[in-house]
Amino acid sequence: MLGLVSVVIPSLEVFPMPVAPAPALALTRRQRQQLEAIVRKRIHPQCLVERARIIYKSGTGLPIMEIACELEVAPNTMRQWRRRWESMPGAEIAQRLADRPRSGAPVRITPEQICQILALACEVSASRGRPITHWTQ
Repeated sequence: MLGLVSVVIPSLEVFPMPVAPAPALALTRRQRQQLEAIVRKRIHPQCLVERARIIYKSGTGLPIMEIACELEVAPNTMRQWRRRWESMPGAEIAQRLADRPRSGAPVRITPEQICQILALACEVSASRGRPITHWTQ
């Protein structure tokens, strides 16, 4: 069964486009409750709340375009989080909704070195034999 989504193109009239509904995500009652709790709490980051809403609404069986319009997210975002959810069947909800590690350069300064630098910067310079009376450029 195909749903209809209205598409507006500038300078043209509104016309319905047939949209195949995506299969509903199979969510357990416990998963639904946990997703609802994430959405309701005010302490969660907004990105986590948005992801929880996407997954929760995807369990209803509505078309992706309809859910995307309702939640004001891109359809590709919907598809990405649905795929991520389905690719981790045994994982906890927090793991399924979390960001993946980002690429980047390896850490050069260790946390211990940062602490040493901060301790040195906070010391009185006279105790090191270098009295500083004023700052220069």
